[in-house]
Amino acid sequence: MSMYPEQIHRMTTASMLREWREHGGKYRLEGSQCEECNEIAFPRRAVCGACNSLKVKPYRCARNGKIEVMIRADNPILAPMGYGETVPRCLAMVRLDDGLVIASEIVDVCNPEQLKAGARVRMVIRKHVRESNLAWQYAYKFVPEI
Repeated sequence: MSMYPEQIHRMTTASMLREWREHGGKYRLEGSQCEECNEIAFPRRAVCGACNSLKVKPYRCARNGKIEVMIRADNPILAPMGYGETVPRCLAMVRLDDGLVIASEIVDVCNPEQLKAGARVRMVIRKHVRESNLAWQYAYKFVPEI
């Protein structure tokens, strides 16, 4: 046996540095806005996708929106990937009030048939997935507006 065993990288355990860099996007819906053409992007980018400008600034996306499309995902393959405690899941494309469309999970829904396209939702922070070291990762999700 080698004195210096090969380290095994666990893909499911998040890097602390990466977590810190992506903190704004995961918890505050922070994207970027071009200072030249005012294009808004999420997740944040270093270069504007519309005009290729390097002059981009942080932008806090809207916290409210409406459901464009929604599906129920009760795929059993999700359980071994860390989503065992959150199956089945309602996944949706949400159009925010500022025009951006993002993919997210809809939570606190007793009956998914009650939600249709056009339903108003708001952003919340919830548990997302359990890592291999049993720690929870948190992320933005949406709940129906009452």
